[in-house]
Amino acid sequence: MKQYEKESLEYRSLKYYWKLIQKDSRKLSIHAFYSRTFRETLTPRQCLDKMVKLVPELKGYYDLYQLLLFHLQEKNTEQFFGLIQDTLPQLNHIFKTALNTFIRYKKYIVK
Repeated sequence: MKQYEKESLEYRSLKYYWKLIQKDSRKLSIHAFYSRTFRETLTPRQCLDKMVKLVPELKGYYDLYQLLLFHLQEKNTEQFFGLIQDTLPQLNHIFKTALNTFIRYKKYIVK
């Protein structure tokens, strides 16, 4: 977020819709709402699509996050940690830090 100016559409969309990015994609509402940021009526899925078009690097991280969330909810620990190990080298520093925390506390997560 720090790379965008506060008045830019990218910054405002990330600031106001960060909860949509963190929400499980299977639980997104189908009901439309008026988005003041985009100045039109959108469903949450359409809002996410617009954000991905504005910030292209968000797509890979969003897909990875949703996959990790799915494996964690389904208690597939081997796939969860395997996915972390496979993708760790090509991630940015902040995402690496978060995933290294999962690896560090693996014995508590597996229980």
